Amino acid sequence: MRQMYKPENIEIGGRIRSARETHGMTRDEFSEAVGISSQFASDLERGRMGASVETIRSEERRVGK
Repeated sequence: MRQMYKPENIEIGGRIRSARETHGMTRDEFSEAVGISSQFASDLERGRMGASVETIRSEERRVGK
């Protein structure tokens, strides 16, 4: 059975990926800067997982809004 992801997680994940790429960061660099695992960063970007407000704020501080 195919897994369905929440549309808001997919949208936020796309924004996270876009900001990371705009700043020329690899996923490993980004995850280290934010303090999350590379796998979790991947799951966030793909919309598989949701991010807490704390994680999103940490991401904003690292890569900008």
